[in-house]
Amino acid sequence: MSRLLLLAAMSLATTMLFVAPAAATPPQDVTITLAVDFNANAPCTADITALGGVFGQSTTGTMECQSFSPVAAAWALPTAAPPHLFKYTAVDRYTFAGGSFLITFQATCTLTAVDPVTGHQSLVCDGNWRVNGGTGDYLLLRGTGTFIELQEIDDPVAFSGTGTFTGVGKMHID
Repeated sequence: MSRLLLLAAMSLATTMLFVAPAAATPPQDVTITLAVDFNANAPCTADITALGGVFGQSTTGTMECQSFSPVAAAWALPTAAPPHLFKYTAVDRYTFAGGSFLITFQATCTLTAVDPVTGHQSLVCDGNWRVNGGTGDYLLLRGTGTFIELQEIDDPVAFSGTGTFTGVGKMHID
């Protein structure tokens, strides 16, 4: 019995030496664009178009905000605001036909215009993004990059409005 177990173990070990693990894909350029809706009483949502690398020529999907955490206001009233208004981290879920993944953001936002009558605000946010796995086709997805987001906020109290997002970077499958 012990010889049979030893033989089986040696056979398994030999097989593991000669069967190469799946090779990771090299990092490839990707571009991700979103048309975002900031909803007053629900998570923000978006339609996504992604292209390049793991996405091929062009892939469409949806996004839903998972979390948003302001990490710093750069000023305190009544002093004048510095060039940026606030910083944040956020996590969104991107879903495509082949699976989904979470993408984490770190950003700095700058107020570019305010309508004193309507309260409408225009913001520009930019920063970095990171992906570390997902589901389905994106189970072993990895990537990093930068982004810029333009936000048109109609109601700053409820934080409702629209925005556009463009992210560029590199992604690969481990």
